Amino acid sequence: MLVERKQFGQFLKDRRVEAGLSQEVVAKKLGYSSAQFVSNWERGISSPPIDRLSNIADLYQIPHNQLIDVICDETRDYLKAVLKKDKTKKPRPRTRRS
Repeated sequence: MLVERKQFGQFLKDRRVEAGLSQEVVAKKLGYSSAQFVSNWERGISSPPIDRLSNIADLYQIPHNQLIDVICDETRDYLKAVLKKDKTKKPRPRTRRS
């Protein structure tokens, strides 16, 4: 299942803009050939690789803990929504297999 990371994506976009960086500049500094990677993160389509988070925090001049908090908050919200949805579903009857 694809998990959209919209809250985290918006956070990344806001911090990038505040740092005065374009998607192209960020992509190049992180070693990517295309700004599409950064665009996908910001739109919540994908997330940056874990091993790049420290570089992103440094580029955007944000504390690492702030980045961790946003990721944890979004993950917590997602899990709560999934668990709440699962709770409202009726269990499927078991079928007997031969």
